[in-house]
Amino acid sequence: MNEKNTTIKQSIFLEGTKVYLRALVEEDCDGDYINWFNSSEVCKYNSHHTFPYQKYHGLEYVRQIRDSQTDLVLAIEEKKVNCISATFPCNK
Repeated sequence: MNEKNTTIKQSIFLEGTKVYLRALVEEDCDGDYINWFNSSEVCKYNSHHTFPYQKYHGLEYVRQIRDSQTDLVLAIEEKKVNCISATFPCNK
């Protein structure tokens, strides 16, 4: 198991038969997660795509959420493809 997979497995919050909910990890900023924020199609019902979103923005956000005592943001990851399908915030 590589380092990224180990980090992801350690971040699982809740596991189902097809997906698991897990904390975002810095390694997510190397994948499609960052590109979603720049897509007018993905973000058509919010304003995330208004300004360019870059990797350092994602890293800053992941670190902020990781250290928060009041906010929880979980990734929904499909087990078969090991790919984030969505994220959702749960605020206190």
